[in-house]
Order: sequence, then structure tokens, then C-alpha cells
Amino acid sequence: MLFKRISCFLLSSIFAAAVLATPVHAAEKQTPSGLSFSDVGNDIETFVQENEDELASIQTAVFCDQTTLYEGYFGYANKENEMLSDQNTVYEWGSVSKLFVWVSIMQLYEQDFVKLDADIRTYLPAGFLTKTAYTDPITLIDLMNHTAGWQETICSLEVADEAELVPLEYALKNTEPAQVYAPGEVTAYSNWGAALAGYIVQYVSGQDYAEYVHEHILDPLGMEHTSVAADYRDNMWVREQREKLSSYMKSESMDRALGQR
Repeated sequence: MLFKRISCFLLSSIFAAAVLATPVHAAEKQTPSGLSFSDVGNDIETFVQENEDELASIQTAVFCDQTTLYEGYFGYANKENEMLSDQNTVYEWGSVSKLFVWVSIMQLYEQDFVKLDADIRTYLPAGFLTKTAYTDPITLIDLMNHTAGWQETICSLEVADEAELVPLEYALKNTEPAQVYAPGEVTAYSNWGAALAGYIVQYVSGQDYAEYVHEHILDPLGMEHTSVAADYRDNMWVREQREKLSSYMKSESMDRALGQR
């Protein structure tokens, strides 16, 4: 019995020594760039400090699976009123909103409402496209890969008054860009092509695009503080938050003018 106890004690001591001898940093996870998870926050904060003259406000959040690695709020949502950026500050989507377009397209594909390799004219009103230069079919895959061949356009991305907002169909028809490449040949980033895919979601589903995204993506995910419509009519909380904010633009001409004083 004594031998067994001594043997157990020795084995336990050896195991404990092995655990203690294992480097702590060996178990720490890293980002694809090689940055340790524990250094993510410091890296972001250093970047913000080095570029604070270029930023009015910025929010960051870094996630891994279900874990929030870092969350930070910097600057002012409204400098004039000294309103700091915080978790309730609402920013414009930008191109990340395209993810909702592509998810919507894939949902319709999974329900067999669209085919990814079919000509998109199948899912548009007759004669919708008027400036195509090639007879080759344009597919939803082309829209998702930005290979439809259109020249980029940034026309009518913003309006000064929400009364100037027009329906998606009207906006697309009045800003249709020239098709300068044959479909599938050249990757050329196209905001217009992504907006067209959003209209296809609307046309095929029979729902307003914003309503579709809410019903099939935002609501199932419990995203209660997210707006899709250009005038925020689909989420009054977002609309109220946006009315508190100011947007700022840094211009080189302004920098030069200030530098001459």
C-alpha cells in the first residue's frame, strides 16, 4: 500500500512539473497576421493614437467564434455637442451591406427561385438593361464576383434631402453604366451591379428589399438596432440615433488653407 502511495505521489509530481514547465505563451491564439489575441487591443489603440488627427470617431470590435476579443470607442459622434462615440453610435453601412445582398441571393437560390448561372434578364423586367455591349449572358455569379463588365459609377450615392430619394428601380435605370468588358472576363468592382442584385431580390421575392432583409436575415438574428432603408424608415431607433450625429470630411484643400495661416 505504501509503495502504491509513493508511486502515485511521484506520478503526480512528474505531471505537475510537466504542466509547470509548459510555456504559457504556447497556448495563446493568434490572428492570421501573427498578432497574439492579447495584443489586439493595444495594436488598435496605437493605430488610433497615431491617426487621431485623421479621425472624427471610430468604433472597433474583434470577434473569434462567440468571444469578443476587443471592443473600443474613440472620438466624437458630434464634436460640436461634445457627444462621444459609444455603443449607441450609428454609422453608415458602406460596402459591408453587400453581404446582405449576397446572402439574400443565396437564400433565393436555396429555395430554387433563382439560378446562379442563368442570365439575370430572367429576373428583371423586360428591357431593363439598355447599355449592354455584349450578347453574352450576365449571371448572378458575375454580379457576386464583380465580373459583369460594367464601368464603375458613383452617381447618386448621396442626396442632401431625403425627399430627393427615389425608388431603387428608378435609381438603377437612371444611372446604368456602360458595359466595357464581356461578362466573366475582368473583375471590376461595381456598386451598381450589387445594387442591381438587390433589386433582383426585390423583384423575385415580391418584397421591398429592406423588408426582405429584415424578415429573412435581421429578425432571425435578433439584430434590433440595424437599418437597411436609405431613410432609416425601417428602424426608428436607428433614425433617432442618426439625427444626433454629425458627419465630417477631411479635405486636402482645407489642410493647405489651414497650413498657410
